[in-house]
Amino acid sequence: MKRLLAFAAIYLIWGSTYLAIGVAVREAPPWIVAGTRFLFAGALLYAFARRRAPGLSRREWLEAGLAGLLFFGVSHGLGHWAQVRIPSGITAVLVATVGMWMPGLEAVFVTRRAPSATTVTCSLVAFLGVVVLLAPWWPGEPLHRAGVVAVLTAPIAWSVASLWSRRPTMPRDLLVSAGAQMLVGGAALLVLATLTGGWSELDLSRVRPRAVLAWLHLALFGSIVAFVAYQYLLTRVRPAVAATYAFVNPLIAVFLGALALSEELSLRVAFAAVLILVPVGVLQIREIRRTRGAGVSGGAARG
Repeated sequence: MKRLLAFAAIYLIWGSTYLAIGVAVREAPPWIVAGTRFLFAGALLYAFARRRAPGLSRREWLEAGLAGLLFFGVSHGLGHWAQVRIPSGITAVLVATVGMWMPGLEAVFVTRRAPSATTVTCSLVAFLGVVVLLAPWWPGEPLHRAGVVAVLTAPIAWSVASLWSRRPTMPRDLLVSAGAQMLVGGAALLVLATLTGGWSELDLSRVRPRAVLAWLHLALFGSIVAFVAYQYLLTRVRPAVAATYAFVNPLIAVFLGALALSEELSLRVAFAAVLILVPVGVLQIREIRRTRGAGVSGGAARG
């Protein structure tokens, strides 16, 4: 039952966070939105967890800190920055490429096996979908290229962090570890915002209530509830199985973006989404079947 609820959290909550980010970054600088979100969520989670668990050693802070930099500083930082430039639904579609990076990186660095012909074929088809989104010859305006590159880089950092999180030297208590990761990632994003002059662009008088509600949804549900659920799944199932959220989130994000932000679902976007999501779905189904056939349930539990 816990595993089912965890999957429901990362499917539904993370699917809605693209809309929330799209609302928040329209009224506040993206790295400030992301940094304050994770610093606040991390402080709450870490303080709550420390009531029943010991603190972290220097080694554990380094382990959790690196994961936090990749999860939140790099992956989410790039994602928030990109959503100023490209629609939330398309962002979710591009982030779905995590479903290819995860098994690919696991094969190269963990299981030490060459990617199969199916994996290579699916990756090429998905890459064609990205080309469609960027193609200047396709009718309609192409997407912001730097934004697309940022969103395509984010899943790589997320995949590396997911694999890193399964190391036995990571903090054993799940909540303490997640809180520490958010604290480090959030602090790094606020430092970046400071260095790039983000605070001078923040005008609190222009931040409307809906942006505040979006930020609270991101901090409490997207950061705490869903991320803890994801960390829990990483201790119970293979990373590629946990990454199946990438196949569901875009469907929710595209629908909510069109409904709430009036984002256009053009023929270009629809065709590209099919080219990206279908191969991602094929790889995830294949990975789940392979996992069941091998009788693998994932890594050891950490608290």
